[in-house]
Amino acid sequence: MMIKGPHLIEAQIHVSGQRPVWVLSHPHPQYGGTMQNKIIDQLYKRAVERNIFVVRYNFRGVGQSEGTFDHGQGEQEDLQRVLAYLADTHGIENSNIHLIGYSFGSYVSAMCAGHINNVAKLSLIAPPTQWFTFPKLKGIYPVEVYMPEQDEHTDMHHAKAYVDQLRDPKSWIEIKAADHFFIGSTKRLIDSFLGRNT
Repeated sequence: MMIKGPHLIEAQIHVSGQRPVWVLSHPHPQYGGTMQNKIIDQLYKRAVERNIFVVRYNFRGVGQSEGTFDHGQGEQEDLQRVLAYLADTHGIENSNIHLIGYSFGSYVSAMCAGHINNVAKLSLIAPPTQWFTFPKLKGIYPVEVYMPEQDEHTDMHHAKAYVDQLRDPKSWIEIKAADHFFIGSTKRLIDSFLGRNT
């Protein structure tokens, strides 16, 4: 489906009565990130299997989404547009939104959460805290971070220092022997996520 606005946003949605609604944001577009990324794809498929209300979408300039890459700023607008669509079309308030982002998508999700302050939950998967300046997050909602033990792009201790300064409730989940792309460890990540969120 296409979400209308100043430019069209390509999205896929599974509607159900369950709350909160999972909103999945994909990795960096300039490094091949799309909503078909294997982590986002697995989360989407597992959500559908469990009849969880879930949406994934392509940032501007990716797939059939119009526009061009905007270094995270415009991509935050894309996510906000998805949330506006959920509110306008399905009556979903931000307090019933679970933002889930992987890599670059975790940065966009965190920035968006920092602006709206009242999401149900924020999940950051392999957040590249050494690439982007993540927000302080003043809202009172659970934050969980799934960090690969052997992430090539962000030292685990750097990411942990970011998480340590966040207010509670927060969770730090290390995925042992995993790299940034979860090669050979995708199932362990997904199972860990599902164990905490289903």
